[in-house]
Amino acid sequence: MDIFSDSFNPYGKIVDDKALRKSTISYVSINSAVVTRDSKQNELINEKINELQDAFEALDELQHEDKKELEKEFVKVYFTNITGNKITQIALSKEAVIFLNKEFGSVHQRKDGSFLLDGESNAYVWGWYNEIAQNQNYLQADANKDGLIDDEEKLNLKSLFIPNRLCYGGMFLSAHDMKTHRNFSDLSEELREKYKDFFTSDTLNLALDKALRLDRDFDGLVKYTDYDKNIYHNFIKDLLNELIKDNPLLGLSKEDFDQFLEQYKEKIKQELAKRNEEKLKIFQDKDDKEKIYTKLLSSTDLSTLSIEEKNLAKKYFPKLVQMLENKQNVQDFNHLFQELLHTKSFTITDKILDLKA
Repeated sequence: MDIFSDSFNPYGKIVDDKALRKSTISYVSINSAVVTRDSKQNELINEKINELQDAFEALDELQHEDKKELEKEFVKVYFTNITGNKITQIALSKEAVIFLNKEFGSVHQRKDGSFLLDGESNAYVWGWYNEIAQNQNYLQADANKDGLIDDEEKLNLKSLFIPNRLCYGGMFLSAHDMKTHRNFSDLSEELREKYKDFFTSDTLNLALDKALRLDRDFDGLVKYTDYDKNIYHNFIKDLLNELIKDNPLLGLSKEDFDQFLEQYKEKIKQELAKRNEEKLKIFQDKDDKEKIYTKLLSSTDLSTLSIEEKNLAKKYFPKLVQMLENKQNVQDFNHLFQELLHTKSFTITDKILDLKA
């Protein structure tokens, strides 16, 4: 019976994710960026925002209609960098703004209904904005700058996190060593379509709002345990299933793998023997070349060579043979052929055993 006829089925396994539960998916530094402004400083920031309204509105006009629809319930929020000389406009859900104010305070509502962040709330959002925009590459991925991250642009996001190692035995499938900030394009087209809502967002603001909601304790950490583990367990099974499709050997039990080795043991032996013969022939050819070359250098003609040696000499050193036949002085050309002998490479490229043949 073909050992591959009963394919390995990862969907019948129970995912053991204990080794992943301490994994951090995203991290931002907050304390080093906390700058609290007094009322006068906040008033100056508000004046700058008013001066920049035309520029902000011009950018809003360039935004994709789908982005506007997706964020229609969001409110405008402004934050600054540490020095306060750069103002960034984002949009967040009302719930996120309420949570920020409850946790940190210093969320000031402006006359137009938008919000200006200060102190810890400013540092917190500034940190997460940099994580989403830079580390997960949402800013650069938006190639046409319309604010909407379409499926093609999502290929440039670095928002994927996957286990580095999968082990299975009995009824369990265990995952270990999380790798984060991986390219979303690393997944197959089928897995990208199935899990794009889990790993990506359609806009930078949506991704930022999601991160703020996942960081439930506001410590600047989003851990594996903050995500829906049922969805991720299914993702692990789908990921392993694709790996097994590409390499059926991964799905074999130890017993089946031993059976596989037994079936192909004779073929492997034959292939190794053939390869060794080829290597031996090359070494023999090299020895023949060196012997014939030495004879040629010590001769003034071809009379000292056997018929077989003459044929090999004509094959390997045709110019030297021609000179001897013309009774020319070989010594003048000795350096040339010494160089040829030492630089000529006699190697073989190892063949890859085609176990599927």
